Amino acid sequence: MSNDWLADEIRARSAFFWARGKAGMWPIEVQGHVLLATAVLEVGRLLFPDWSGDEPSLWFVPALDGSRPYFADGHDAIYAGCLLAQYRPELFAQICSRKASRLLPEDWFAAEEIYRTHIEAPRALATKKMMAIHRRMTAALANGELASATRTEGRFCLIPPAHWVDESVAYARFIESQMDPTRPDIQNWPTIYQTPPFASRPTLVPGNDWIFVTRASLQAFLAALGDGRHKDRRETRYYPDERIDAELKSIYDQIVAGTIEQPADRAALVDLMCTILEGVQKDTVKKRFAQTRPSWWKQGPKTTH
Repeated sequence: MSNDWLADEIRARSAFFWARGKAGMWPIEVQGHVLLATAVLEVGRLLFPDWSGDEPSLWFVPALDGSRPYFADGHDAIYAGCLLAQYRPELFAQICSRKASRLLPEDWFAAEEIYRTHIEAPRALATKKMMAIHRRMTAALANGELASATRTEGRFCLIPPAHWVDESVAYARFIESQMDPTRPDIQNWPTIYQTPPFASRPTLVPGNDWIFVTRASLQAFLAALGDGRHKDRRETRYYPDERIDAELKSIYDQIVAGTIEQPADRAALVDLMCTILEGVQKDTVKKRFAQTRPSWWKQGPKTTH
């Protein structure tokens, strides 16, 4: 399966999922359980005073910065069209009037300019916030501080904390609040035959169930966060090189897997690491990045078409 196609499909599914949430179309929350995405929003509101609620959808929009090939028939093109419709309606009207409405190179350039002017900086900030939330929540889920369950055939079935230990799998579950409970060691993505134009996009990937957390454990988790949220997080902390290298490798792996976008530059990567390892020395991160930087970093991860 093409990594490019799958990354584009993941971005499309993320947009679809969070749009359904804003429309009040997420699964119902009953019997003391709330959807994982609802918990993300509540944690975000507590952690960040400037939280808008748009961060979960913003952090996964396509990066229209020219750093990678675009999917002309996929979500990249849909998002570019949305930006043109919002910021350049006259150009968008011209595109729609053509016999073939496929975006031309000059249309992509216009969308890139809009992205850099209006979206790139807010998206980078949203990415930092979401990575910090995912890391805190995943650790709490793996430690049993947050109790999670899948909703399977009308019943809530406990997810063992051990199923949250591997962040390379766990982080991806936050994209749509779902997982395959029978295969917790992998992230169950759709195949090309389960997506448009071959079929209408299902809200649940076949084999997956919705993920919930218990309201009681979430309230306790929020209370604990609230008690510590005023601590000075700028205090420098020592981390061994092995720990920093492991976190950098996790980021590289997630970029290759398509679950996060590649930071725009070294500074953005360092900022991301500062949200993961509180108090880490930036100069140390820069040195470890220089030692561990993948060969594909400047061009982006190698993909197939």
